[in-house]
Amino acid sequence: VVTFWPANESVSYETQAAMIKTIELPDQSVMILNASTTASVSDNWEDERKINLKGEAFFEVVKGNPFKVLTEQG
Repeated sequence: VVTFWPANESVSYETQAAMIKTIELPDQSVMILNASTTASVSDNWEDERKINLKGEAFFEVVKGNPFKVLTEQG
């Protein structure tokens, strides 16, 4: 699987009901989105590994800069 990451643009992912999606992030970390979830990956991933998340996701994170997941609950 090849993923193209446009420069200076955030990338968003969304799942529908009863759908699960696996995404490989630019640093080879993996994000698994559960059903009815939206995630937006920061546009400057190399400097700040940050994801805005609405819903539920699981992560396999590789070592590197701090990895932040921002949610409505904190």
